[in-house]
Amino acid sequence: MPRIEEQPWGDSQYGRVKLYSLYNDQGNYVRISDWGATVQAICLQSASGAWLDVVLGYDNLAPYLDNPVSMGAVIGRYANRIGQARFELDGRTYPLPANHGDHQLHGGPEGFHLRRWSAESAVEDGQAVLRLQLSSPDGDQGFPGQLQVHCTYRWDNENRLQIDYAATTDAPTHLNLTNHSYFNLAGSGSSIYEHLLQLHADAYTPTDAGQIPTGEIRAVGGTVFDLRQPQPLGPLLNDPALAATNGFDHNWVLNGPSGELRKIAELHAPTSGLRMGCWTTEPGCQVFTTNFSGVGPSLKGGLPQVQHSAVCLETQHFPDSPNQAHFPSTVLRPGEIYRSTTIYGFRGVE
Repeated sequence: MPRIEEQPWGDSQYGRVKLYSLYNDQGNYVRISDWGATVQAICLQSASGAWLDVVLGYDNLAPYLDNPVSMGAVIGRYANRIGQARFELDGRTYPLPANHGDHQLHGGPEGFHLRRWSAESAVEDGQAVLRLQLSSPDGDQGFPGQLQVHCTYRWDNENRLQIDYAATTDAPTHLNLTNHSYFNLAGSGSSIYEHLLQLHADAYTPTDAGQIPTGEIRAVGGTVFDLRQPQPLGPLLNDPALAATNGFDHNWVLNGPSGELRKIAELHAPTSGLRMGCWTTEPGCQVFTTNFSGVGPSLKGGLPQVQHSAVCLETQHFPDSPNQAHFPSTVLRPGEIYRSTTIYGFRGVE
């Protein structure tokens, strides 16, 4: 029978923080904190009985309190970048606090990943369920509108982690939510060079030197961005076309109708045999391959943070959509309900 355990995990400026463990019938589990609605661990037992934690993270709460690389967290109000840290909406210009050069990244210096969410847990329909809620006031990080955000995690007996988002606002605003988990299907301490990634996307959005989209939607054919067939990541990450970013940190334009749940990616680690599929209702996916090293404290087990140690599949709307009228809109208005779903499902385990 699925079950949920909760434990105190420390204190923050917003009060006591908890860590929730969601178990399925196989005993595989996900640990999620109400700080940042953060996925701290996804632990799967292999056929040999060995346990494997397939997401990077920290052992303790303290590193998450500033979390400079958004490890495992829900990102908002706006995942990814907004160029020049401003946008115009209904004839009014809204300046935003810049935290990435001249631009805003991941909702600003005090985004949703640095908040304590309210949480309640339950076992429903054979799933372990954690519901989190956050209130974001009008003017939060420069964004208009009082926003009510809900994030629900569901962990089922098929080893699928489903993330459902919902939100409402009392004034027109922009909203773009994602989860920023760092996946390594061979476990922490190894690189992702042998991982194979397939992405169902015929196009991507090129960027300028500040990693802001140029506005072009370019076909992937004949480029390093062509992941329509499974590709080993090692040779790609060392391609000269990615020298400026030291790897992938780009948005793909996903095939299929936005708003409908469809499979958009598969990640495979031959060394462990694990496979992870990704399904989403979103129009885009930012692939980030941990292009830094030595940023932040040590990872779980005291391991160092090294370059290309994980890959993020950040399902979302496109970067800088508020300033790109031909990109899918991220405007949310009063009376509307923002809804988005992403599923990460794992195979090759008991």
